[in-house]
Amino acid sequence: MNKLKKRALRVIIHITVVVYLLLSCMDL
Repeated sequence: MNKLKKRALRVIIHITVVVYLLLSCMDL
């Protein structure tokens, strides 16, 4: 259960970073 939570958290952070980078590229 703990491993699954860690993995989910990592995936959420990954997606957030990717979306942030995409938005930054769009602004530029």
